[in-house]
Amino acid sequence: VDTIDKVTIQTNMLAVNGFIEAARAGEYGKGFAVVANDIRSLANESGENADQIKELVNNIQYQVTLVAGDVAESAKAAAGEVTRAKETTKVVEEVGQVLQNLSERFDAIASEVEQIASAIEESSKAIEQINAAAEESSSAIAEASKGADEQARGVEELAKAIEEIAAVADELQSEVGV
Repeated sequence: VDTIDKVTIQTNMLAVNGFIEAARAGEYGKGFAVVANDIRSLANESGENADQIKELVNNIQYQVTLVAGDVAESAKAAAGEVTRAKETTKVVEEVGQVLQNLSERFDAIASEVEQIASAIEESSKAIEQINAAAEESSSAIAEASKGADEQARGVEELAKAIEEIAAVADELQSEVGV
């Protein structure tokens, strides 16, 4: 645009010089004056065109500035979205890790529950065996008690028989006179 302004100024200078030369030439310079007038018209049009071009360039620069601002804001927003996406990814990874840890803990608890159930089952079997042994012992004790009662009766009967024999012996001894 500055170059067009410089060309316009130089063209105006050329037109002024043409008018000066046409004035010096007098009657013979009229044709030269027409050319100088055309050159001045061309210079004026070039100036107007330069002004329009300046206005267009300024408008384009303004639009580029707006677009650049929008692009910068969009880039900033995109960077923010990328940051949020990374943060979300990190949170999702942390949640995944927590879920993995919980799963491992649940597996460990399930294993411990199985071990406890197995121990309870073994204890239950042992208690059943102890109960069976206790019943057998109780039955044996009952039989032993019954046998002891029978022996006690037998001893009593034997003691009575001995007493009777002793009484008979005492009687015999008294009768015999010993």
